[in-house]
Amino acid sequence: MVKLAENALDPNASETRARENKKISKAKKVSRLEEKLDNLANLLQSSSANGSQTATVTSQHGDATSATAESVILETPTLSAPSVEEESETEVEECLTRFRAQLQYFPFVHLPAEVTVSELRDSRPFLWKCIMAIATLSVTKQRALGLQIHKLAAERLVVNHERTMDLLLGLLGYLAWSNYQVGPNQLFISMYCHLAILLVQDMGLDVPPRDVSSQPLACLKAHGFSRHLATRRTMEERRALVATYLVTSEMSAFRSVYIHLNTESMRWNPQIEEALQALEEQKESPLDLRLVTMAKLRRIGSEVTLPSSLPPAQHSEHLITLQAFQANTLLGRLEGLKERLPSDFITDTVLQLQILGTELEIHAPLVHQAPPPKPVPGSQRLAVLTRCLYTTRQWLDVFHIVEPTVCAMLPFSTWAQLALVTTILYRLSLLEEQGWDKRMAQNTVDLIEEMAKIINLVQQLPSQAGLTSESASDGDPFTKMAKVLNLMKTGWEPQLRPNNNGATDVAVFDPPLSDNLDAFECLDGMNWIAESFFSWNGQ
Repeated sequence: MVKLAENALDPNASETRARENKKISKAKKVSRLEEKLDNLANLLQSSSANGSQTATVTSQHGDATSATAESVILETPTLSAPSVEEESETEVEECLTRFRAQLQYFPFVHLPAEVTVSELRDSRPFLWKCIMAIATLSVTKQRALGLQIHKLAAERLVVNHERTMDLLLGLLGYLAWSNYQVGPNQLFISMYCHLAILLVQDMGLDVPPRDVSSQPLACLKAHGFSRHLATRRTMEERRALVATYLVTSEMSAFRSVYIHLNTESMRWNPQIEEALQALEEQKESPLDLRLVTMAKLRRIGSEVTLPSSLPPAQHSEHLITLQAFQANTLLGRLEGLKERLPSDFITDTVLQLQILGTELEIHAPLVHQAPPPKPVPGSQRLAVLTRCLYTTRQWLDVFHIVEPTVCAMLPFSTWAQLALVTTILYRLSLLEEQGWDKRMAQNTVDLIEEMAKIINLVQQLPSQAGLTSESASDGDPFTKMAKVLNLMKTGWEPQLRPNNNGATDVAVFDPPLSDNLDAFECLDGMNWIAESFFSWNGQ
């Protein structure tokens, strides 16, 4: 009755009360958000304890919720992460020198010779920490620095909402050499790809620069992002845009083909085209033309219809003819690109691996597709498969002449190509299709012999690179990779080298190894290469 009387005396009382209730509701939401952030901060603080911990989060209703595997599990190593400042000046200078040598294989940033360690550490602290994680020869410190990078990325990108070139460049380098990170948290690749794309978008690198003063709402401050609305594009921004497209596209293709997970990559757009043209013309860095070439190769490879997107067990003549037509079209574009390359690029072994790897990527859908019950007239499928076979032979011949010290510096993309080469050879060596001579394929490339050579090389890389470890539990990435390759060679050998009666001496893995990855404890942190090989086992 009192409220009714108040409403009768003051017709605006209900509206006033609604506004007050809205304010109270908004205050409650802010309070709940602050409480959740406090809980998140407590979880991050609790992660400093040794070993794996199960965090307990107190909900807004006062209930204790156990953060199990279905919510949050924080794992930290028993060794505290050393800070970069603990390194001697000689060690950090050597790290920068090694990183400069590695840059030619993924030139995402320009570091002039006059840039010093102290300048880089002060102006690009996150990038510097990523450089140390890439270039340090200590496996223990590499692993610990990786954990520091994960925490810094979460704090600066998610909690503090920072959008800086320092963060973008650091993520690009860390992703490109993610094969060095053998810790238990391998799921960061997909998330960091998305974060890199997010940074590009929030910084406005993927849209044309414009004069914001002429915009209708220029009087309103774009909260948090106004400083990124530049009126002109810098070479550093162009380089970062192209590198983001390159690394996210490579990761997307790898995860789609081998792990059967979709990871969005940056889409090709006019700003990337403009950036490539500017980099090619101005050549601010001696490595810019190399980055342009890598991006153009990647664009050709990205237009391939990936095996995971094809209908399973589809034998239609139309689809097979379409695949062969697509392969011939993309191969023509690849040949055109090769004709325009400088002469020194043609003799560069690592670039040759990328060119041949792109060609194999073009062939991959036909190799992956189930063979038709009878030859399809005019499809040229067998001719494409034969060319694919000889391309794998070329790729391996080039790979074997790469110096071991160079192999130890190669980024993730090259090792992903190695997985592509060997798995394509496995399928071609066992392909049962009318008109296809699998014995000829086995004689052209003896896969078991090639695997033995590769394993021997990879086993030498830790000593060739000078890797050290302060703990026996910190296995280096190359030793673990050799174990994966050896497991795969053991699984393939009975099928590729049967006994004289045509039967295998050892039973073929059934179910496929991809269903038993958790059984191989020695593969901790190397799931990316384990899944890339095992997912093709007989499938």
